[in-house]
Amino acid sequence: MINVQADEDTGELTVSFVGPWQGIDTQSPPMQLRENHLAAAQNVDLPAGVPTRSDGYAIHIAAFDTGTSTPNLLARFVPATGNAFYITADESGQVYSHVAAGGAPTVIRTGLSATTDLYWTHTQLGNYLVIANPTDGNYKWDGTRLIALGAKYIADMETAEDATWTSGSTSTTVREGTQSRTHTSTGAAVTMSLTPATAWDLTDGLLDAADYSTTTSRIHFYVNFDVAANVDTATTYIRFGNAADTAFFQATAANWGTLANGWNRVQIAKSAFATTGAPSWASIVKMTLVTDSTGATTVIAIYDDVYLRYSDALTMPSVQHVTNWKNMILGARETANISTFHFSRVSAPDEYDSAASFPIALNDGDGITGMHPYYNQVLITKDNTCHSISGTVAGTVYPNYNLETLLVTIDHGGSSHRALVQAGKYIYIWWRGEVHRYNGTGTEKASIQIDPTLATINMARLSQVVGARRRVLNQITWYYPDGSATANDSAVRLDYENEGFMTVAGQAMVLAEQVFESGIEYMLTALDNGQINQQDSGASNDGTAITAFITYPWVSAGKPDELKCWTEVYVPYETNTGTLVVEYRVAAHPREFTAASYVTAGSIDQAVTGEYGRSFIGENSVWIQMRLRTVAARMTIFSPVILKAVPLGAYI
Repeated sequence: MINVQADEDTGELTVSFVGPWQGIDTQSPPMQLRENHLAAAQNVDLPAGVPTRSDGYAIHIAAFDTGTSTPNLLARFVPATGNAFYITADESGQVYSHVAAGGAPTVIRTGLSATTDLYWTHTQLGNYLVIANPTDGNYKWDGTRLIALGAKYIADMETAEDATWTSGSTSTTVREGTQSRTHTSTGAAVTMSLTPATAWDLTDGLLDAADYSTTTSRIHFYVNFDVAANVDTATTYIRFGNAADTAFFQATAANWGTLANGWNRVQIAKSAFATTGAPSWASIVKMTLVTDSTGATTVIAIYDDVYLRYSDALTMPSVQHVTNWKNMILGARETANISTFHFSRVSAPDEYDSAASFPIALNDGDGITGMHPYYNQVLITKDNTCHSISGTVAGTVYPNYNLETLLVTIDHGGSSHRALVQAGKYIYIWWRGEVHRYNGTGTEKASIQIDPTLATINMARLSQVVGARRRVLNQITWYYPDGSATANDSAVRLDYENEGFMTVAGQAMVLAEQVFESGIEYMLTALDNGQINQQDSGASNDGTAITAFITYPWVSAGKPDELKCWTEVYVPYETNTGTLVVEYRVAAHPREFTAASYVTAGSIDQAVTGEYGRSFIGENSVWIQMRLRTVAARMTIFSPVILKAVPLGAYI
């Protein structure tokens, strides 16, 4: 608040700026800001309402690629046992794993979409980290490998399998991971086979698959041919059977679909395999790949990524948004079905049925933009509305679940799945240039005091707004593209305990994530070059000095029609290193506020112990605005900051 006192004897005016300060107000007229609000606060925290310079960020994990591709995934995976991992991805079409403590990345998948503005969403359920985008599909990471959701691992041709192959050679031409397996046929069949350490049970897919016929499962793999026309489709085959090759299932290339040069995705129903002897899908001890060329021609075959998967009808459609709720994977925003969400079987993220879908306001023309669990509900945001899902699991027959949808509001929707953040009893929702919050029954606007600040957001880039919570500071930070920017170049921070906003500068983050390591909470962010950072760490932004300031409201000392001589300012500060710069600007009338320029009144050496720092002004005006600023120095400003003035009479 602002208090004004006049000395009865001298007439000297004392203006006191008294906290606690709640945040900034850019909505109200400059001379009528909400009580306990500042005109501006950049790179500042407000613990207990005391302005304090924010910490910056430091490298947590170095760049995971060459820095030429924008990162589009940052997730932490915590297995039941063993090391935690970070899983990252970028627009080069690669996915990487990192040991949580850092270190060099490992490429775990290549050949995915190298598409600008394509991003992944993620969620962990049990021992799976599920990642998804509508172009590449839905994948799962189990701590060892990344394969399609709904798939059961057979072979990936990676280094760990080398000793189990009888022939063929490794290749770096890959569809998945960093290694494949290849051989060359020149008019004669060539063979390579793999014997697993433990027999494969390929009877079903994953878990019990109680509701699925075994005939719906498919053997899936990728094969790359240099000259597909040279393949002898009658004598090129994949085989599963016993060690002696006396009992096996076999499918020739004639059953592999239309083959082209380059990578081919092959899916063969188990029912399409020919049978020799009496093999059992329950105990397969050998996989054989045979390649043959026609006549005297030559063909080079490269094989990768072999697994058992359900048919497409029994696999969740490729979605943009994933989350988990009641031990189910929820997915939404297919390319062709934008208003329906899908759900897996309870505790069985791989299992899906086409009936396991739920429309949300199907005919309103809007698509689902985000999902976030909220206790016994899920908040579903669309382009212009918000909905909630609640319900219970009924029995064990999938998908016999009792779900109910309710319309929460038609006043706004949500613009970004990755900007949905739960803090305390609210889910905060970013919609266009506004922030709203959901309390389980309805929503209310949370950003009215900074609407003008957020209104300049690039409306064509709303889906790339990202946010994360920093619980220990009671803060949420959102990064967004401002104006015509195509990348996130601006940020705001909400102190959700004080319900106040501050701006953040010098942090152009494309990803944000709250994680816990060994019981310690971190907020991690990623730069456009792939560098992963730990927020609130250190006195700089990875070596770049932090500029922090607070700006008090315009004041006239209660005399908007009188000229004053503003004489001096007293600033109570916490003893620290570095310099605190005291600045001001003046105006004769509110219409001059915007054009007014700051002048330095003086500098306060924060290393000097004392109750106040003092700076002289000596400026005549009707209005004045004070700003306290630091560069590369800490800053903690106590109350009251005191401004002195001498009345000079009516302003003419």
